[in-house]
Amino acid sequence: MLDKHAAPLMNALSPVTWLCITDATDGHAVEGFADGRALSAEGLEALILVVSSRFERKSLIQRQRMVNTVLRDDLTDGSLHSVRMKCLTPAQWEGAGRPPSLRPGAPCTVHVSAGRNEAPPTIQDNDSGEAKCESKCEFC
Repeated sequence: MLDKHAAPLMNALSPVTWLCITDATDGHAVEGFADGRALSAEGLEALILVVSSRFERKSLIQRQRMVNTVLRDDLTDGSLHSVRMKCLTPAQWEGAGRPPSLRPGAPCTVHVSAGRNEAPPTIQDNDSGEAKCESKCEFC
């Protein structure tokens, strides 16, 4: 379900250098729905790391609003229960060591790398074929 957000985010924030959307759903929306804190028991939780030059000279809240505008419908109907995001400029991302995802060790459910043919050096496939973050950066 989260993959449907990649193209709209890429279009709205073009040019995008890096986009990682991670499904961090842990089931707490079920409890929230039962007591009225969540709109849907099936609501997903997403972690988004997006790198775009469109964020230059924008405040953190302006960057987050740009992303939330794209996600508005799913946030409003409860299919997205929560979103944690980091919206960086390419220089900020490079300065942070090019972290591949918002959470260390969490592989991207959806990953788009525009204008790059290689994955960042912090991503390595393990024997099971899953992506693994080996970054020790404080950013993540």
